[in-house]
Amino acid sequence: MPSCLRYSPAIEKPHMSMSVKLAHTLGVIVAFVITALNTAILADGKSVIMLKHASQLPRLTDYSLKKHGLDYRADELLGSAYGVGLHHDASGAQWTEVHAGATLKKYVEELGLHQVIAAVPSVIMTDGLKHPAQFLLCTSLRDSGMAALSLAIIAMFLTIVMVFFHISAIIGFNPLTKKPSAVGWALPVLVWFILWAGYTIVCCVAIFAFYGTHQCDNPFVPSITLSDHFQWTW
Repeated sequence: MPSCLRYSPAIEKPHMSMSVKLAHTLGVIVAFVITALNTAILADGKSVIMLKHASQLPRLTDYSLKKHGLDYRADELLGSAYGVGLHHDASGAQWTEVHAGATLKKYVEELGLHQVIAAVPSVIMTDGLKHPAQFLLCTSLRDSGMAALSLAIIAMFLTIVMVFFHISAIIGFNPLTKKPSAVGWALPVLVWFILWAGYTIVCCVAIFAFYGTHQCDNPFVPSITLSDHFQWTW
């Protein structure tokens, strides 16, 4: 029989079981949801904490300076609608940014304590107290926020990668999943484990930052406990 008439069986494509398809579909959904939430949290300047109602707020400034005219609550200094997001605060200032141009400690050293106290109302009007973590030199609070922000950015990158990984596996274009292999299943498991571990770390950092007492290098607000002045948002 001529070779051209010989039966040549079609090359069968690897078959993906329904359970594997469902697993990849679930991976796409979860990765997409995480990406969407991460985007919203990074874009919203009030996504983490917001000030409590004025009736629940204690004095923020040091009591010993009350006789010199410094007696403010957090809402009087920052505004009643003030909040802090993962990437920036309600005024748009990032964790290492100061709208006043310099830290409070520097102004006190250059101008003097009483002159700076007298200038507080005008600084409030120009949003100069924001971002307070950097302005007040609350370094542990600032570093906690930066650590959480870094992990969120890493999570954003990894979840976008996982969206394409699972979609390409479903449509059959992923070389790692075309044939059963250790790499094919170990890689996504590793990435999902990193995401889980990172999320757990972020939660621990947030709890520490919210309930811990942070020392600040300035005479006006020598220390702050966020839970006394703020509440969790969405």
